[in-house]
Amino acid sequence: MFRNIFFLLVLIFFAACSTKNPTNDSGLISVEYDTIQIPITERYLQNYNHITGYSSDSLDLIYAYNHFLHRIDIFDVTNRRCFTNILLKFEGPDGINSVGDFTVCDNMIYAYSIPFYYGINFSGKIETKLDQTKIINFPYNDFNLSGRRGIIMANFMEAFVNCEYKAMPVAVYKNDNSLHGIGFIRLDSGTFEMFDVSLPEIKDNYGHLEIPHINWVGDKIIYNFPYSSSIYVYSIDERTQKEIKVNSVFTKNIADKLNNNSNMIAQMHHQMFSLQFLSVKYDPFRDLYYRIHMAPINNMDEMFDRELYLTVMDNQFNCLKELKLPRGIASPSYVITKNGIIFQMNPNAITDTDENIMYLMQVKISRDIE
Repeated sequence: MFRNIFFLLVLIFFAACSTKNPTNDSGLISVEYDTIQIPITERYLQNYNHITGYSSDSLDLIYAYNHFLHRIDIFDVTNRRCFTNILLKFEGPDGINSVGDFTVCDNMIYAYSIPFYYGINFSGKIETKLDQTKIINFPYNDFNLSGRRGIIMANFMEAFVNCEYKAMPVAVYKNDNSLHGIGFIRLDSGTFEMFDVSLPEIKDNYGHLEIPHINWVGDKIIYNFPYSSSIYVYSIDERTQKEIKVNSVFTKNIADKLNNNSNMIAQMHHQMFSLQFLSVKYDPFRDLYYRIHMAPINNMDEMFDRELYLTVMDNQFNCLKELKLPRGIASPSYVITKNGIIFQMNPNAITDTDENIMYLMQVKISRDIE
């Protein structure tokens, strides 16, 4: 009897160890925080809604759309200064009404502004303009640009573009608003192609949290659904897919369900206030993957002080570290640079702020490889 009790205790101990998340115990990853202040020469009168980045051999640059002045401002993070800007036009052959999501590649900025995808060079000239409703080979012709029908980019204010192929992964919805699959648009030719991805069955109702976040890295299509901590990795070369459960030790790993009879307001509140696991990004400088997720909140008053968590994974999506990010970050959207990852800070969370300074937080991630 005592022997059986002993073995039972041993089994319980090993079960506890096997389910323990190693994120906060890993000696492989070290993290430092650095607040970056970049003086600006004029009052920008805004927080940028979206920032993206590009690292050259010598500089880490941040690109941000300035909607008041209708230009893309570029900041030199390495030397902490305004670098330059790209003036945009409203009218004419190079006209664009506004810039939504955008990605910076070697010689082009790919931007989305409903219903067009633009290829803009660094002089502000539009090289390519693609009408979303006229994409070649798209299987459904009924578009509803304000709803979940047609082509959806869901990567939380980020238009991921595979710069090598000039292609943007997208989710495709049928006319009945059901998810048809994952494909990509070649932005130079306007051609749509489908990935042969087997999508998991979603049995419960999570509303707009069912729209996948998609990235294309090398020969892998990496996607996840905001309602769940699972990550799906599809190998283009091998045509195989696996689900990896990258659980959090800080929050639940699945969002609360949505009532099937919910009206549009309830659906909107569910999307805004719910636990959300955001898109997975690859860091080529450290050969790591990152994921941000947001804790659930109860009302709008908590929106700007929402708890954010960063998950650091190796190239096989093993969780190396998970950490709670400092408060005061304006958005879960971030930029990967040679020296770390950069978030825009909310000036309201900083005491003694100066409106002529842009405030950023750099999370320096060091990886010790034995």
